[in-house]
Amino acid sequence: MNDKVKILVVDDSITYRQILLTVTDTITDAECIGTAASGQIALRIIAALQPDLVLLDVVMPDMDGVETLQRIKQDYPTVEAIMISGFNMDNAKQTVRSLQIGALDFIAKPIASNAEQSINELVNYLQPFIHLIQTKKYASLSRAGIAPRPIHPIAIPIKETQKGLPSVPYKGKDDLCVIGISTGGPKALDQ
Repeated sequence: MNDKVKILVVDDSITYRQILLTVTDTITDAECIGTAASGQIALRIIAALQPDLVLLDVVMPDMDGVETLQRIKQDYPTVEAIMISGFNMDNAKQTVRSLQIGALDFIAKPIASNAEQSINELVNYLQPFIHLIQTKKYASLSRAGIAPRPIHPIAIPIKETQKGLPSVPYKGKDDLCVIGISTGGPKALDQ
């Protein structure tokens, strides 16, 4: 499992593209195979170079990150994406939309006091995702031609509540219900 994760950096800021290039160069299992200043250029590069991961800015002229992500997921469903954005409420809404479309996660552009600290924060954040993508690549190669095993559901008695919603019996008393979601969670939660 020594294949490096091929990364495409997409950001309209040349400064931030350079920062992300430095970050990818720092991660031993990753290599930046290209950069793009817009979503349209990114789509052409994806078609030609087939990256494993796209680091995608949310706010860009012409075609923003969300629209670019939609096109990536439509045309190249195996290409993963992590959204990158500055922090404000408009970007937060776009970030949630990106997660619903299929982005792995999002990164808030660091506001560290120096560049080295920002680069270290990004490296530490991206490292687990690089490992995840490597694992997925390795697993898909090793399973090529092998049919997946069927999953058998566990039968849990479900009754309807007064409002017609399903209810699973529970014998405890709780004042709080918490739902945790991860990658793919926003789409599942919507459903």
